[in-house]
Amino acid sequence: MCVICIKPKGTTIDIEDLKLMFEANSHGAGFAVILGKKLYYKKGLMTIEKLIEEIEEFNNPKYNLVVHCRLASVGGINPELTHPFPITDKKEELLSLEGYSKAVLFHNGTLYFNRSNDLSDTANLTVKLAELKLSPEKLVKVLSLLHGQKFVLMTPKKIYQIGEFHKHKGLYVSNLSWKWEFKFRFYFNRKNFWTYDF
Repeated sequence: MCVICIKPKGTTIDIEDLKLMFEANSHGAGFAVILGKKLYYKKGLMTIEKLIEEIEEFNNPKYNLVVHCRLASVGGINPELTHPFPITDKKEELLSLEGYSKAVLFHNGTLYFNRSNDLSDTANLTVKLAELKLSPEKLVKVLSLLHGQKFVLMTPKKIYQIGEFHKHKGLYVSNLSWKWEFKFRFYFNRKNFWTYDF
């Protein structure tokens, strides 16, 4: 399933919520943050402890931050296939675990098309988008044609949200299944579903 969490300036991510997001989507995580006129990204964070450690500096009201927790549907479970992906058609850059980029892509969903490589659906899509050599605004229009998918295209200037996101504590999240998974698990484990205050 995956989950994308957009943290605008003026907000912070509740660490307990982040733990739930990762627990429900535990195949690795990554993030991107706008630093002045630059866009910095880091991914391949395969434990919740590492994710918390890496975003700590940016999880405050000063920064625009986007976090992604992956649940693999296409492609292997490894650091290189976590999100985000820099918009590039060069494989080495595409799978880089850290760097600066003019634009990065986060995805929540599954794309079905023929694959002749070991990349994930999102990685293959990113390469195809890079080959189009379009502006971010035009890339958003292309991504909007992929119905049922949710994306964040992030640049040093703007966070583009494609698809329906839910507002949660000032954040925007691509789904809330990580909340319900915990709620149902709590019910089955503790037998007091109705008394738990979400």
